[in-house]
Amino acid sequence: MGLPSSAAFGLLHVLGLLVPIAVSPPVSRKALFTEFFPDSRAEGLEVEVVREVTFDPLEDRWQAAQHHGSDDELMRGALAYTRFDYPSTLEIAGMIMVSMENFSIQRHGVVRNQTNSFSIFSPYMVGDFQPEKHSSKQECMPASDCKHVESSLLLIGEYGWLWQHFMQDLLQKLAFAVDTLKGDDSFSVLLDSASPRSVRKIIELVLGRKDPDIVDIDSWCIQPPFPQCRWQVHVSRLFIAEAFPGPLPRALGWPSPKFLRLAQHRIADSIPKPIKRAEPDQTILYLGRGSRETCSLTARCVQNEQELLQELNWLALAVSDLPESAFRGEVDDIWPHRGTHTLLEIAAAVQRAWGVLAPHGGQTYNLIFARRGTVFVEFVPALDPAHSFSVHAFAASLGLRHWILPVPGASHAVCDLPLCFPLLG
Repeated sequence: MGLPSSAAFGLLHVLGLLVPIAVSPPVSRKALFTEFFPDSRAEGLEVEVVREVTFDPLEDRWQAAQHHGSDDELMRGALAYTRFDYPSTLEIAGMIMVSMENFSIQRHGVVRNQTNSFSIFSPYMVGDFQPEKHSSKQECMPASDCKHVESSLLLIGEYGWLWQHFMQDLLQKLAFAVDTLKGDDSFSVLLDSASPRSVRKIIELVLGRKDPDIVDIDSWCIQPPFPQCRWQVHVSRLFIAEAFPGPLPRALGWPSPKFLRLAQHRIADSIPKPIKRAEPDQTILYLGRGSRETCSLTARCVQNEQELLQELNWLALAVSDLPESAFRGEVDDIWPHRGTHTLLEIAAAVQRAWGVLAPHGGQTYNLIFARRGTVFVEFVPALDPAHSFSVHAFAASLGLRHWILPVPGASHAVCDLPLCFPLLG
C-alpha cells in the first residue's frame, strides 16, 4: 500500500493544541481518602490534601488526529470509539496530591498503618486479599527486612514496571508531584524494583537530579502472583499523586496535557548538551518493533519492514528536492527493544526528527523527547474495535501533529501471518 504521497505532503498541516487550566491555590486541609479514591476500601482514613488542580472540561482538550481520506471508512468503523475524529475532552476532573504518615507497603500492593489500609491497585487485582495487621511496635510485617524512608512519593501502578505503562500512567503523576514540591529535593521516589533503567533515567531527568534517591519496592510484593515479600518499605511521610476521580481503569490512560508537557520540558532541559542539538536535523525516524522474521516474538510487527524503509528513503529524497523543503533527506531507524541504543541516543534521534513513523506499541512513548509540532504517523491495528488502540491522547498532549494509518486485518496482540502489519501490499 505504501505511504500515500498526498498524506505525506499533508503532514505539513499544523494541529493546534489549546489546553488552558484552572489551578487551585495551595491548600492544606484534611479529607477522607475515599473522597478521591472511592474504590480503595479505606473507610475512615484521613489524609492531608497537599494540592488540588481542576480542569475545565470545555477547554482542556486535545485536537483530533489526521488521517488520509481513503481511510474514512475504517476510521468511522473499527476505530470510531477511540475518538480520533474530533477534539476530545479530558476524562479526568483534575489531579490531587495527598500525604499520610507512617505507612508500609505490603503484599498485593496493600499500603497500611496500624489502623488503616488501602490498595495501590484496583480491586480486581487485589481480590479478597486481607492485609496482615501488625502490632504497634512493628512497622513492617514479621519475617521481612524493613527499609525506613522519611519522605517519599509512591510511583507504583498496575503494570507500572513496564516502560509503556510507566510513561502512560505514572509520568504525569511524577511531573505533578515535582511541580507541587518544587524546591524540595528531600523526597525520594518509591518504585517497583523490576523497573528498567529507561524508567529510572526518565525519573532522573524529570527530577533534574543526578543519581536521584529511588527506593525499590520488592516486586514480589506487588506483582502477581504475589509471593512473600523479601523486604518491605516503611515511610514516615508518604505522598500520593493521582488523577481524580480515581483510581481510573489503567487501560484508559487519559493524560493531563499540562503535566505531560511539564515532564516534556523538564526532560528536554535535562538532556546533556552533547546529546541535544541546538539546530535539529530534519530527518524521518522509524521506530520499529520487528519484521517478518520476528513476528512470532513481537506483537504488532511489520512483515515488510525493509520494503517500508526503502519506500521511506525514496520519499525522503523526493521531499528534500522540493524548493521550499528544509528536510535533509535522511531516514533513521531504531528498534528500541533490541537494546542497541541507549535511552539518550534514542532521545537525540527523536529530538532531531522532522517526523516519526511507528507501529502502535510501547516504543512510541519515546515521543516524550519530540519537539512540539513534530509529525507522528502511527500504524494502528484495525481488525475490530476490540483490537484497535492508539497513543493519540499522549501524542496530542505533547503538541505533536498526529496522523493515523489504520491497517485493516491487523490485531493488537495476535501475530499470526495474516494479522501482522502488511503495509506495502
